[in-house]
Amino acid sequence: MLFRSNTSGAAACATRVAVAANGSVATAGASDTLLDYANSTLVNGCGDKSLTALGVSMSAGGLDINGGWSELATDGGDKTVMNIGAETALGDYTVGVDYVDAEQTFLFTDAATTQTVIGVNLSTSLGEGVDLKVQFSNNDFNIAGTGSQSNYFAEAKLDIAF
Repeated sequence: MLFRSNTSGAAACATRVAVAANGSVATAGASDTLLDYANSTLVNGCGDKSLTALGVSMSAGGLDINGGWSELATDGGDKTVMNIGAETALGDYTVGVDYVDAEQTFLFTDAATTQTVIGVNLSTSLGEGVDLKVQFSNNDFNIAGTGSQSNYFAEAKLDIAF
């Protein structure tokens, strides 16, 4: 089991840009709520931040189970992520399933961004140094104020070691 908690005080303020509700852009002051394009999150670049996380991993009867929860609280809003996964061997195959649920809330608004991902994977050895891995996932997300969207991801991967 892993538990981690981290709190930091006022962050250093670099040159920043604030995005107003009407879409106009201006130089940000120390207390302005900011849009962080690198992380696609609404944050306050200066201010208190607190990260709390808990993770668990265990194996029983050939079944590996893992899960985690984290909460990032900032002056600009909060983000909570929960995940759970399981993996087991079925003969020559390894099968896994993962579920992730995330929600981000924003300060001074009722808007929230939510995301749910469900994924399955299958892997097997095709011979000495040759592995086949197949993965499929569904990603449903609702970006605050823009509506919901869904997409799919599929991948087949052949690993050859020599």
